[in-house]
Amino acid sequence: MAEEPLKQLRSRASLALRNGDFDTALAAYRTLAKREPRNHIWSQRRAEIYCQLGRNTQAMKGFEHALGIAIDESEILGAIAICKQILELDPDHAGALDRLHLLYSEPAGPSAMSTPSDSHDDDHDVTEVIADVEPPLEDAPLEEVLLTQTIPGASRHTTLNPDESGIMEIPLVEPADPQVASKQDAVAGAREQLLATPLFGSLDATSLRDVVKQVKLVTLREGEVLFHQGDPADTLYVVAEGAVVPIAEELPRKKLAVLEAGAFFGEIGLLADLPRNATIEALVDSHLLAIDRKAMWRILKKHRSVLQVMLRFLRDRLVDRLIRTNPLFAAFPAQHRASVARLFQFLEVRKGSTLIEQGRPSQGLFALLAGRAEVIQMDVASDHVLAELLPGELFGEMSLLDDSPARATVMTKSKCWVLTLGRDKLERLMQKNPEVAEFIRGLAIDRENSNLGRSRSGFEPGEPFEA
Repeated sequence: MAEEPLKQLRSRASLALRNGDFDTALAAYRTLAKREPRNHIWSQRRAEIYCQLGRNTQAMKGFEHALGIAIDESEILGAIAICKQILELDPDHAGALDRLHLLYSEPAGPSAMSTPSDSHDDDHDVTEVIADVEPPLEDAPLEEVLLTQTIPGASRHTTLNPDESGIMEIPLVEPADPQVASKQDAVAGAREQLLATPLFGSLDATSLRDVVKQVKLVTLREGEVLFHQGDPADTLYVVAEGAVVPIAEELPRKKLAVLEAGAFFGEIGLLADLPRNATIEALVDSHLLAIDRKAMWRILKKHRSVLQVMLRFLRDRLVDRLIRTNPLFAAFPAQHRASVARLFQFLEVRKGSTLIEQGRPSQGLFALLAGRAEVIQMDVASDHVLAELLPGELFGEMSLLDDSPARATVMTKSKCWVLTLGRDKLERLMQKNPEVAEFIRGLAIDRENSNLGRSRSGFEPGEPFEA
């Protein structure tokens, strides 16, 4: 009799589990474990079923067996997820977290799983505290944390406004760190997956153990929604097993990508006070590691390297979102958009800083990545707020096109992250790419038309404000 195809067997096991047919599911997962003995998921699934049936002794044996396989195969995220399941079943379990240390040495053999490594004292953890960034509440957004405190090469940006001290430029491409490269070379192989997961790749064994204590395990069944677009955001997630899909809820509803083991998402809402920008739905049965703001602050107080990784990825995600959504970049072939984005300078701007000053020509084209800024017309009698700029908006183009003084000031109302393209670079870009020049001129015309009829004291109807 021919063996049942693996794909069909997996589907049958998953369907039986969803239907509550535990006997069929157990039998199917047992067969899968025999046919794929180095895949820890099948022992893990059986252990999860035993938990639902209240057979905790069998569940613990299953989880321990799955953990051994995951560590043997250097499946760091799977091992973390299983550790959390073991600790949920037995908070005093000896050795579950200690076994993660085996991933920092040569790949362990099966016999090593039965001998947990020596216990580690929490007093050995790094205790460097982040200075001057303590929020008023532990679950507050990390908006007070500055990239310029953690990313090498950051410097004060004086081109826009020499008198403004609150604008810092951050290099989009950092120089290679030889110590990091050396570290990665030394642990190639056993820690390949760990290093491919940036959130954990910068941690040593003891730090990882401490971080695992802070994370929570979230289980999603196929088709289950984690959160919806527009929901409040205060948690970052790492895909430990399975896959999830971010979905844009605009009409028509659109699946944006597939996020598999090692991917993390939600850091924008964790670090900035912004709602979820997509719905997350499980493509298959999945395990996620969740880190909320309170847990993140506890981690950051001890492990500053995690903050640096988080902020770098936040920056890259914001730039990537701008490339994919702003019409300016649609004028370029997809394969060239990242190169164009690298022409922009990345700025971190403190609250109350002036990006464009009324009466002076704009020194660049700007794109607001995150934060809040206002367009203000200033006159002798009073100041008038003309508009609030939203993330993703471009501004500064009108003054650039005709080299005229800006007719309004743009000032930040919170800490902002901004991309800017200097006047000289923009002119060269428009000369080489007529489509870009056409887009910029169209943007200026649209802005002018949108402001026709505005009536403000000192701002005549039909006269456009210049952001």
